[in-house]
Amino acid sequence: MAFDIAKSLFRTIASEGGSLTHDHFRTLQVRYVRLAEDTMHRYYADAMLNGLGFDRHSEELAVTTFAKSLGEAAEEFLENPLGLPLLPNWNRVLAAIPDCFDRLRLAVESDALVEAEGCCA
Repeated sequence: MAFDIAKSLFRTIASEGGSLTHDHFRTLQVRYVRLAEDTMHRYYADAMLNGLGFDRHSEELAVTTFAKSLGEAAEEFLENPLGLPLLPNWNRVLAAIPDCFDRLRLAVESDALVEAEGCCA
């Protein structure tokens, strides 16, 4: 999921005019790992101070996994910045199919009727 979210975020930044290069992604990944390690250290200290458990191995594994996902998303973005086309917004759908909402309502009503008849038969 982190992979898909990162790709979507990168494409959104690019669509707004942001420029993303290998250097930006390397910096992002390194900065993320550094901040995550610092945060883990603080949480570990808080847990020890308050006599709470802290699974440092699981936390470090999560950081490593997320950083890897960021790197993979960056690689895929750089290979194909446009990616798959995004779903059209409703204005575009209505321009192409003006009676879209009427069709959708009829389909839902028809499905509900079939389900009601099937359940009561």
